[in-house]
Amino acid sequence: MANTINKEVPYKLVENLINAMNETSLTDPDRKFHKLYVTISSEFKNIDKVDYLAYIIYELPSQKFEILQNVFGIGSVEQDLFSDFVNEIKTNAIKGMNNEDFDDEFSTKIVEHIRLCCFQRNFMTKSVKNAETIANETLDIANTAMDSFKKVNKTIGSSEESAKSAKEIADKASALATISSENSEKTVTDLNEMKTKIYSEFIGILGIFTAVAFMVMGSLELLNNLFSDISNPTSRVIGYVLVAGGIYLLVLYLLMVSLFVGMKKVTGNGSSYDVNDRMFKVIVSIALILVFIGVLFSGGIVH
Repeated sequence: MANTINKEVPYKLVENLINAMNETSLTDPDRKFHKLYVTISSEFKNIDKVDYLAYIIYELPSQKFEILQNVFGIGSVEQDLFSDFVNEIKTNAIKGMNNEDFDDEFSTKIVEHIRLCCFQRNFMTKSVKNAETIANETLDIANTAMDSFKKVNKTIGSSEESAKSAKEIADKASALATISSENSEKTVTDLNEMKTKIYSEFIGILGIFTAVAFMVMGSLELLNNLFSDISNPTSRVIGYVLVAGGIYLLVLYLLMVSLFVGMKKVTGNGSSYDVNDRMFKVIVSIALILVFIGVLFSGGIVH
């Protein structure tokens, strides 16, 4: 019978065998699965290949794989149903479908291979999950690092902008300080010049008034001496006094104008002193009249 099996039959036979392993088939009262398994162990020994088993077990859906693990006692069910199944075959000496004898060595090997494939699938599944977890954690760390990097760049950008703004403010403050210093120096210089000018003007005005005071006092003394000599007035003496008075009046007025011109130069803003033409004419006229009358008296014209 084994000699008539083609290349595809062993793989399909193993696939059907694994798919048929469940609690119902292993505990079937008719023992149909028992007989099939005995026949396979005796006649189809070439199906015991790890590559067949691994490929089939790795491709099982999650639900069927869980059932297969429970059959062999490596899943959520601790009882090893397949060992009980094999013991039942041995104890009852169950024959195959064509009265074949059970090959215990084959059964032991295929059970070991199936268990090994189940453990490998579990290991690979856990490894994949761990890898996914590590990958996700790494991705989270990378995202966190990227966010931190962006924040650092943003902070650096803000710091650069703040430093730039601070530098601009410092430059403006420095410029304002320079301007303030220059203005302060200029103000101090102006105040010093103004103080010097005030002192000079004060001294000049004081000097002018002092000169005026001395001049007036001297004039009064002169007039006192002049009029004190007239104890016996004559026309000649009166004429002399009038001429002297007219000349004195004109000289006194010119001295006063000179003093005011000088005062204007000291206290003024550069403009000249304006002489009152009317006053000048009046003073000159009076002085000339006095001189003229004095000449008349002194010449004997008036007795």
